[in-house]
Amino acid sequence: MSLFNLDREKCISCGQCVEICASNLLVMKDTEYPAMREGMEERCLKCGHCEAICSGGAIDIEYEGAGAVPDVSGVKGEIGYEEFAKLAFSRRSLRNFKSRAIEREKLEKLFDIARYAPTGVNIQSESWIVINDREKVEKIVDAIIGWAKAVMENPPNEMMKGLCEHLIAAREAGKDPICRTAPCLIVAYDRAENTFAQINSVIALAQMDLAAQTLGLGTCWGGFVQMAASASPQVAKLIGIPEGFAPQYALMAGYPNIEFKRIPKRNTARIMWK
Repeated sequence: MSLFNLDREKCISCGQCVEICASNLLVMKDTEYPAMREGMEERCLKCGHCEAICSGGAIDIEYEGAGAVPDVSGVKGEIGYEEFAKLAFSRRSLRNFKSRAIEREKLEKLFDIARYAPTGVNIQSESWIVINDREKVEKIVDAIIGWAKAVMENPPNEMMKGLCEHLIAAREAGKDPICRTAPCLIVAYDRAENTFAQINSVIALAQMDLAAQTLGLGTCWGGFVQMAASASPQVAKLIGIPEGFAPQYALMAGYPNIEFKRIPKRNTARIMWK
């Protein structure tokens, strides 16, 4: 089976697939049917635009390892701006979690959302580590505090010194200033040399961040986890980052132990219209 497969009986020769191809790999063969330019398969991004725009379902892209394709028929009519805005406006950084672990089925739903997040040149290279065990998360928190103490021996600047002092003091007082008692830690990782790695991972996490609310979950971005895992091989190893890879960002997740009643104020957007 080739990469670009066409069912001629379903094709209406509209040419939309040729027009939409981002890499200009498709042509109308004999001015009747679309075909991939000879020897160009390696340049295909497998973005699926040609397959998605085909009204007759005539195109099938060979895709090894792809998961099930979700049914999104009618979705644009079901979700309006107002509904989405309420979801986005009500999203909060949660720092008060119940100890209850997240069900595997709910986490899998989040990763179904993440795998459809956009990536540079459709590279889809990010991988994930899920630590869905509070005791294991606690060990990572302690390792990060150990990193903070090492930083305090020769802090790079006053801001970092103050942050580390705060983290250490809070931990010594019996608190969790890193993961905020979250029972689950989600960490994205990728090849260290991948130019698109962090932005791809952050886009995917941002979509998971919003989707988590629909499942009754709360989230908080793990900035200290990312800082420590990037700087400390010991922390990265404890998290489980494979050799040759680098952490890209982390998200804490769990069931909320509090309920926000209102939406707080935010600055208006600073825009330069041209």
